[in-house]
Amino acid sequence: MKKLILYGFVFILLAVSVLSAQIQVNSLEQEGYSISYPTLSYFKLNQNQTFYFHVYNQSNGVLITGEDTSCLFHLYNTDGYLLKDTNLTFDGTDFSSFANEDNFSKLGKISYIISCNSSSLGGFVSASLNINPSGVEPTIENSLTYLGLLFLVLALLIIFLMIALNIDPTNEYDVGGKLLQVNFNKYIRIGLYFLAYNMFIVSLYLSWQISYQFLTLSFMAGMFKTLFYIALIVDIPLFLLVVIFTFIKLMLDSELTKFARIGLKPPRK
Repeated sequence: MKKLILYGFVFILLAVSVLSAQIQVNSLEQEGYSISYPTLSYFKLNQNQTFYFHVYNQSNGVLITGEDTSCLFHLYNTDGYLLKDTNLTFDGTDFSSFANEDNFSKLGKISYIISCNSSSLGGFVSASLNINPSGVEPTIENSLTYLGLLFLVLALLIIFLMIALNIDPTNEYDVGGKLLQVNFNKYIRIGLYFLAYNMFIVSLYLSWQISYQFLTLSFMAGMFKTLFYIALIVDIPLFLLVVIFTFIKLMLDSELTKFARIGLKPPRK
């Protein structure tokens, strides 16, 4: 009985070994085409692209040419809509397909499928790509840099506003109404308000870039972009108004000083 159990155990081990060997042999005898391509994960927004592929015989590694093999290229957008459907061209080494910038006009993911066939063999491969403004993968370091700059700009905006709001712009008079001193802090206050507005413009730009490059949120990026350009356009006439207003205030303070020197009681401005 013991010998029978021992023979049975040995038989099972031999059977498992044979089956394992058969599986390995079958994996080496697979036939078809193997398609390789550059492993690019990011393409630049609104830029022409050319896709390149090498096709090999999967069983022996021989490079496949375009003599008896044709390859199809299918490009899809994020919604699964077919953007491009064309035959690949063969240049002696590579199969390739050109795609113009219209196919990469939106942020997000796109995907493509390559299928190659001859009269007896075939193969296919699929991959996806990310479309962003830079064409390179966003890094944590870059995102932290943008977030740090945004935090700094917002902090400066708040500081400028707080200081400006706590500045008293009125001139100093005695109880009789005589001018004692012109308060020039009012001009610092005007300058701080203008600096705060420009910090607001910079914060809009940084928010636009963060939404555009790292979050790929088209709606948010478009909103911040529009607000940025509106604020930037307003900045030019605002600067002129600040200059004119400051000049007028200087002229008025100069008149007040003249009244004070000749001993007259100037009107309070």
